Amino acid sequence: FVPMFSGSGRRSPLPKDLSDSELDALDRVLSQTEDPELASRLADILWLQTQNHRRAQTAVQSYIASAQRLESDEEYASVPMRLERALDLSALFGGQRGDRSEETLVEIASLLRDRFEQGITSGTLDILDVLIERRPDESGEWAEIAEGFANQLSEEGDYNPASMFWKRAIQAHRKTGEDDRVREAQVQEAETYVTLADEAPSEMVAASFIRQAFEAYRQIPNSDERQEELHRRLLDHQEQATEEMGQISTEVDLQGLPEQARKSVRDQSFLQALYSLATLETPVDPERLRERVQSEEFQLQLMLPKERVNALGRVIGTKPSGTEDPEEALKSMIHDEANRDHQIAVSALISPARLQILQDHPTVRVKDFRPLTRHNAFIPKGREQQFARGLNAGLQGDFLIAGHLLIPQVENTLRVFLQRQGVITTGLDSSSKRQNEQSLNVTLHDYQDVLASIFGRETVFDLQNLLVEPLGSNLRNEAMHGLMNDGAFYTQPVVYLWWLILRICCHANQGPLPGGFERNTADN
Repeated sequence: FVPMFSGSGRRSPLPKDLSDSELDALDRVLSQTEDPELASRLADILWLQTQNHRRAQTAVQSYIASAQRLESDEEYASVPMRLERALDLSALFGGQRGDRSEETLVEIASLLRDRFEQGITSGTLDILDVLIERRPDESGEWAEIAEGFANQLSEEGDYNPASMFWKRAIQAHRKTGEDDRVREAQVQEAETYVTLADEAPSEMVAASFIRQAFEAYRQIPNSDERQEELHRRLLDHQEQATEEMGQISTEVDLQGLPEQARKSVRDQSFLQALYSLATLETPVDPERLRERVQSEEFQLQLMLPKERVNALGRVIGTKPSGTEDPEEALKSMIHDEANRDHQIAVSALISPARLQILQDHPTVRVKDFRPLTRHNAFIPKGREQQFARGLNAGLQGDFLIAGHLLIPQVENTLRVFLQRQGVITTGLDSSSKRQNEQSLNVTLHDYQDVLASIFGRETVFDLQNLLVEPLGSNLRNEAMHGLMNDGAFYTQPVVYLWWLILRICCHANQGPLPGGFERNTADN
């Protein structure tokens, strides 16, 4: 259970907030209800708060009954979540309490077979995931079912979900050790992306799908020739996509921005809405800010010294007076203005759009981010789940979790990019003989030109301001040294950082990043 709403250090109630008398009242309601959906939630809450195993057993039975009812009512997408929770609770029991894990898995396997016979695909990927993981000995059957669904969807022209079923077929075949079947499924998945590119409505969309096909083939041994073909096609699509881009300039009233932001993501598929959110704003341009703070209206502020303190009252940054150190004072004002721009962007654009996406897609889960994080040029191999969980947490408004997951992953990713550019990112301690990784402070300042050639100077400046600049938000140092309290993670800088990482991931999913990165992705 997570809060339905959270922000500004406040949240909606959780089960742990219930008093003993309120729990007793819920227990009485549970004893009287005949609705399995209500019973499952009540019993689950009571189990969590009282550790009464009978309530957990009731929750298992009720979740299964609720899933069966939803299945009969053709509410297919809601079924897997109930079954997964039932399975998790079943694993708690053993001995005299009666282990129901196998019984629950039998129910799930039976449900999958019924769905296969009826051709029901909604929510079926989640069921396959459970069975491939929990019943690997039957992976041959799960692979056949996954391939059957993939072929069915391809025949219907529904290639995007077909690729997801090919992915499950690959996983299942790997469990059986059938390397030839793994390769066949890998090729089918990759060629599905090619077909999607063939039917794409624009060059930019086509480039995105060819990128996915190229990355999928990179996982297939002895496919160099096809990789080269796709790489050449990718470059061609990207070149032509530049002609589709245009400039839009308009004057808007600041008061109308939130509604415009909501409108820009409304009535779209989940992934389309994410891409729209990612392009709502652009990173701050430091040269534009320099021109702003050099204007007449900022002259008095430039002359005044200032200190910045953290939540513990410690000085973490100082701004000298303009007469003492004009360039450092100017730098401080630039970061002040960047902070203000971030706040405006979050309040007027990012937060309204984020909430609109949640309203339109209330059942979003970590798995829904996988099409974005899988084969993403920005995300090193083996880090996809951490990015997906961080991005999902931010979308749900849990920026405490998002910040803790994403900040260290960005630090690692930047080191990976620099290493691929030939930069040595370790230092040798002469006394201990240890090779220590350079800090993010060094990475973002000493190698900012290298990073700017890859991501653009605006994005690198924003990362500096948000993560390591004492006169900016300094989130990396504040968060990773435990200097931020709970409420500090729900402020505009953290929200803006989450959006910036989402933006980078969305752009990286469109095609290779500049700086020769596409030629150095053997370990991505």
